[in-house]
Amino acid sequence: MSKNKIIKNNPTRVRPTVYIADILMAPFAGKFVKALAFAASTPSYSTIPLRQHSQRQQQQQQQQQVEQPHADTSTSSGPGVVVDITKMCRSFGVDEPGATNLYLHCSEITGRRGLRVRREVRDGDVVLSIPLSSCLRDDNPPSWYRGVTSDADDDDENDGNDGDDESDDAMAWSTRLAALVLDVIDPPYREASNDLEGGGGGLGGEEYSRWEAWRASLPDASDLRASLPVHWDERAACSARCTSLEIAIDESYFARANAISRLVGVRGGRRDRGRRTPGSSTPPRMADGVDLNVGSKEIESDTMEFRRKCHDALDIVQTRACRVDRKCEDGVQWGPPLRVIAPVFDYINHGSSSSSGMTTIVDGRRRRPPRIRGGANARFGVEDMRLFDLREARLVVRATRDIMMGEEVLIDYGDSTRPQWRCLASYGFVPSEEVEGVWSDGDDDDDSNANIVNASVYDRKDSEVAVAEDDDVAELWMNGRRFEVDSLSVPFELVEVAAAQALLDDDAPISEFDLEDGDEEDEGIEGGLIGENAGSLAPSVARAIAKRATETAFNLIIEPEIASLEEDLETPGFVCAMSLAASLRWSQHRVLLTFAENLKEFYSNSSSASSLSTTEG
Repeated sequence: MSKNKIIKNNPTRVRPTVYIADILMAPFAGKFVKALAFAASTPSYSTIPLRQHSQRQQQQQQQQQVEQPHADTSTSSGPGVVVDITKMCRSFGVDEPGATNLYLHCSEITGRRGLRVRREVRDGDVVLSIPLSSCLRDDNPPSWYRGVTSDADDDDENDGNDGDDESDDAMAWSTRLAALVLDVIDPPYREASNDLEGGGGGLGGEEYSRWEAWRASLPDASDLRASLPVHWDERAACSARCTSLEIAIDESYFARANAISRLVGVRGGRRDRGRRTPGSSTPPRMADGVDLNVGSKEIESDTMEFRRKCHDALDIVQTRACRVDRKCEDGVQWGPPLRVIAPVFDYINHGSSSSSGMTTIVDGRRRRPPRIRGGANARFGVEDMRLFDLREARLVVRATRDIMMGEEVLIDYGDSTRPQWRCLASYGFVPSEEVEGVWSDGDDDDDSNANIVNASVYDRKDSEVAVAEDDDVAELWMNGRRFEVDSLSVPFELVEVAAAQALLDDDAPISEFDLEDGDEEDEGIEGGLIGENAGSLAPSVARAIAKRATETAFNLIIEPEIASLEEDLETPGFVCAMSLAASLRWSQHRVLLTFAENLKEFYSNSSSASSLSTTEG
């Protein structure tokens, strides 16, 4: 879908802003890094929280099964490769106890791999510690890519700036890392580059040898490509029925094309210098990094093959890189952030950080939130960093709670996983989290009177008052306008549109939707939520929104009609893309159904209270 077409179909007042994110490639986001792709920003709305007067039906609780470590204490089988994690840890300088306490587990059913612990790790203890010097870093590109300037540099020169912001340019750091990855995954090109440049690349000969095991353990390039929406065809993208995802795909495509062009261009320039005839200043005829003196078929084959490898390298950067800040222990930042790919560390999967056992104030009582199955149990950061000195710095993962024997280590990748369409665009998967347990009193463990909750995020404020929010959002179109809703709040603009429609349909008088006396729309709003006395929602308006949300939810589970050839259905890549699109639709279906149920409970209880008040009067 073209960008113009999307903008044309978008409602006038919604105005979805398209912005250039910090990074198109980088898994561990949040305060560490944002998604590498260009993405459409989520429309910002003031919202009215839904008061849940009655709790939803209790979800069926399932005991999480913790698998025991393999009998083999050093190796773990992945899809088609045996990874000796202990040997890899030692070759990259991973400290004990992580070097011998970690193993890579591969599910026999799904093929999903994850890093697990052999022995229990206590809260605050080190899970993994690896030197930054053992990582691929964007500040140490290979020799053939050194000296390359970005568009940001040119702009800085024109503006009179010093160009220090260049390292924060998304395409700049992603292509520098991709150049390093190319050296690792494409040994023939690395050797040719070193021959041309006289060696001295980002990685030395001994370093290349220890990266071989890491390279062999990478997921199949075609599988990774199939999971990333930037590579999907229009049929798969449209089948997700998510406008935000389609906008992100369009913008990512052009960002990726620019990065590929830069890598191909640099490659051509380096080969140009390497092929000069001794004593001659005339270079061979070059175009797009290929010598035009060779046959056209060889040109096309060579260029397409290298472009494919560039895509593979950028896919790895997009899904395995993370950002670390150059800060001293006192918090002083002395340089631009680094983007790194850390071996072993990059096996750690994502888990929501909302599973913390921290008690919070809910309805005036101190309560402990329910545990989220698959929630984060660790965090990462840089330690032992000195001012202008990275020689002793280490990337350290620490447990945020006790991690049991055989349990998988999970960290929160950050804002690039929220909402779910952004996680799919950034990392190629749709997160799935299940609440295990109930809200319980903070002073005892008796859950008999606790309430079941299915929200997946609890925003802890400084005052220890928790506002329940849902990680997931879903698109809801109403009267030609697009809104993004979660299960626990209603955008003001959506209420306005629904109220106007209700008036046109003669469903409700205008007096049914009025802000309470003395309240202003912009007052009492904190953190995107409205205080208890800041606004009201008419039952008739809530009913109209719930009806529309229910209709949309059921339309999402109807399999879209895709004009595809039979051979497409037998292509693993196409099947993978369609499966992920279906997962996203199912996610939005669940959000909209919960949203509609909460609205129904709201207007049912509001109507009952109104009837009771009238009777008493």
